Amino acid sequence: MAAIGLRSLPAISRLLNAVQRIGQMAPSIDNLSNEFDRKVPIPISPNTKARISPEPFEELIIDNLTFKYQDENSPTILSHLNLRICSGETIGIIGESGSGKSTLVDLIMGLLIPSNGTISVNGQPIYDDLNTWQSRLGYLPQSVFIYEDTLAANIAIGIPNSSINSKQLQKAIRGARLDKFVSDLPLGTQAVIGESGTRISGGQRQRLGIARILYLNSEIMLLDEPTISLDEETSTIFWETLLSQHHDETIIVVSHDSNIIERCDRVYRIGNGKAEIIDQPPA
Repeated sequence: MAAIGLRSLPAISRLLNAVQRIGQMAPSIDNLSNEFDRKVPIPISPNTKARISPEPFEELIIDNLTFKYQDENSPTILSHLNLRICSGETIGIIGESGSGKSTLVDLIMGLLIPSNGTISVNGQPIYDDLNTWQSRLGYLPQSVFIYEDTLAANIAIGIPNSSINSKQLQKAIRGARLDKFVSDLPLGTQAVIGESGTRISGGQRQRLGIARILYLNSEIMLLDEPTISLDEETSTIFWETLLSQHHDETIIVVSHDSNIIERCDRVYRIGNGKAEIIDQPPA
């Protein structure tokens, strides 16, 4: 019995630690629960049958947009902001930390609701048909989420394994400079990654996110600090690959990387709630 008791001590210790951690997390869990309970109305057009046109993307217009969180003590993050982004343009967004750059991306994606103003695509408010609008977007966040699944499934996210295009997959892997990492995996693109599979570094995670955006080949790409965990050489190769292979797509990129920003068609600085054009190439 004594031996059994001794063998049980590590498990009991882990259980007590887990209970303690849950107790410490209780306030955060309560706050999160309150956020889930909040109801945020999404403005719907009086024409409930309105749909975003399936025609190719022509322009995105942000008109007099203001945004602040519902907490009455929250500051206004964006105020009377105006932007126009046309098909095929590469638009750079810069600004100080906390200026509202990522918030602007979330608003464009329809993840946040403007307090005032409108966001429209081809003349149609995005909230008339949010699902269609979001299906046309490719998004690369600062922190790339990894599923516990194969590397291939993590790159061709949302696509059944039987429908993954292997040629397109390999092209995306090379463009993201993941090929050395993949070749070192015993099962290659079929290796399971994530919590219970092969662990990956921050740089590899970011490269995987880049491979994801290259594979999906979306009509409009939103990139939030895409090269934040990459060395200069990899960053340069990624950007050159993206611009050469996707020159017809519309790219909106938040970045502090001068190599990226200097290749943009137009650059906006977000500050004091406004968007100011700081660089516009000659016509």
